[in-house]
Amino acid sequence: MEENRPDIGIERKKGEESVFNLKWFLTTVLAIWPWLLASVIISLILGNVYLRYTTPIYRSFAELLINDSKKGGSSNQEDIMQALKISNNRINVENEIEILKSRTLMTDVVKNLNLQINYTVIGRFKKANLYSIKPFEYFLADTADSYYGCKVQILNENEYLIKEIPNKVVRGKFGDTVATSHGNVVLLKTKYFSPAQPEINIRVTPLISTAKRFMSSIDIAAPSKGASCLILAMTDEIPERSVDVLNTLMKMYKDRNINTRTLIATRTMEFIDNRLTIVGAELTGVEITMADYKVQNNMVDMSAQSSALVTASSTAQEKLSDASVQLDVIKSVRDHLLGSNDDRSIIIPASLLENTGLASLTEKYNSIQIEVEKSEIVNTSDNPVTKALIKQRRDTKKNILDALQATQSELQLRVDKTNQELRNINSRVRDVPSV
Repeated sequence: MEENRPDIGIERKKGEESVFNLKWFLTTVLAIWPWLLASVIISLILGNVYLRYTTPIYRSFAELLINDSKKGGSSNQEDIMQALKISNNRINVENEIEILKSRTLMTDVVKNLNLQINYTVIGRFKKANLYSIKPFEYFLADTADSYYGCKVQILNENEYLIKEIPNKVVRGKFGDTVATSHGNVVLLKTKYFSPAQPEINIRVTPLISTAKRFMSSIDIAAPSKGASCLILAMTDEIPERSVDVLNTLMKMYKDRNINTRTLIATRTMEFIDNRLTIVGAELTGVEITMADYKVQNNMVDMSAQSSALVTASSTAQEKLSDASVQLDVIKSVRDHLLGSNDDRSIIIPASLLENTGLASLTEKYNSIQIEVEKSEIVNTSDNPVTKALIKQRRDTKKNILDALQATQSELQLRVDKTNQELRNINSRVRDVPSV
């Protein structure tokens, strides 16, 4: 019994210590409970205010199928190119992503959807964006190159006031062209029009700045390596606008792709037509020469050794024909590029080139050329964007000429080497005794 007493004392101490801690905790809570309650209430209020008045951000997704002609049936144009030993490069998904992200394409989207104009209504605590349910459309007669803001007050079914800063008011009618300090504008009523509308704030941003802003909010990626489709995602505070931007971007990409490919294909076929007669005559001459050679050297009935030599000769002749055709194409493309002082109408037939690096350069040149032509339609030659495109075209042209020269030298060496190989084979054929 005596030996167990120390243990009982320890348990009492532990129990006393436990009771003491609980008592301290309860005493502390009771002492500061007003502050705890106030903190909880303030946190709930701030959270509610944040959720109610902070503008939410939405994310929209779209999937775009990249057409690849190699995966489908062979067209007549592809058959012609294959017969002429001409490559037809498959679509490069990375290149298509860069096209979709290009400023030019997004600028067209901004123009099409009139995204330079932002409509807002000031509420009690925050401003609300109007996009799909705005009572009127605000159109600029000219391209905006600076920021501008005003307020539009609807007076009645037909009239409105444009309030500019400082204290300038312009009265106009819906459908009429009205002169403002920012240029001529036209306001058109929508199906959501109502005279009982509060003042609407109009914010105009420059075209390029607007395009860059939307470009930065779009992500484009391939779902997997080798996939022939792209996933487009866009974040925006107005979900309807992000959906419209993605749909319009894909539509304009397809239209641009069709127009570009049609233009390049047309000019490529024109180039082929110009060279087809010459190339056909050269190939016919080679076939006639080979037939005459066989007859003259009695090659219709030969020994096994002679047959092997003739097979090697035919293989070398085919290699020579391929290299000669490609060399002729390289020379023709180089002469075509050097002989035209006006780059406006030059489209280089990239699909005629077997060298993938050179073909990629020419595709880049063709894309730049088309962008230059489009820019020159809507802008003057002194426009900074047009100047930058022209410089880029000039630099790319120089790189292509350098690459063409190097490729021409390489092909010439191949032709010379194959000719020497063919002469050696023909010499061995002549040394074979007749049967």
